[in-house]
Amino acid sequence: MRFLTALAVFCVLANAATAQIYSCVLKPDTRYGWISARLDLVLDEASKSATVDDDFIADLYGKPIAATLRRRDTNSVQIDWKIDGIRSKNFQMALSANYAAVLRIDTGRIRLSVYPIGWSSLPRGSGRCTLVRP
Repeated sequence: MRFLTALAVFCVLANAATAQIYSCVLKPDTRYGWISARLDLVLDEASKSATVDDDFIADLYGKPIAATLRRRDTNSVQIDWKIDGIRSKNFQMALSANYAAVLRIDTGRIRLSVYPIGWSSLPRGSGRCTLVRP
């Protein structure tokens, strides 16, 4: 049993050791909102997983949330996640949105698209990410 526990801990640490951490600064490209000024990413290509954190996530959940990660080509990856319960300033209801970010690994440029569920506007943002830990 101790061997299995040690093996599980090693696998978790090994995956954490291969993860890349990015800190991103974003600006909205549309007037619809939904784009946080900051976005932190932990990307683990070995497990095709990621965690994301921004101002909306911090306010709603208090900690980073899981996301999916897929390689688009040699120089870029796509990160997808969903946020439930975002409070709208215009409406007295909580909304959900699907987020899709494309990060160019070679340049650090990022594009963020937001797909609010049940809302026709498509907020977009862009910015630059800095590799904090390779």
